Amino acid sequence: DIVFADPPFDHPDVGQLPDLVISAGILNDEGMLIVEHSEAGRFNAHPNFRMIRSYGKVNFSFFRK
Repeated sequence: DIVFADPPFDHPDVGQLPDLVISAGILNDEGMLIVEHSEAGRFNAHPNFRMIRSYGKVNFSFFRK
């Protein structure tokens, strides 16, 4: 399954989303979380981060459980 999060652009708490979704138990073992965010968001150091895709000023970070 896929969980897609599209918070308001540049929301100050966007960095908390991966931990909130993963700890809530709503992501299946083989599921993927995709977070849409601005260029300011950086998740490379997050342990569940897998990759980032950039399209202009919009970024999509992908996470696995």
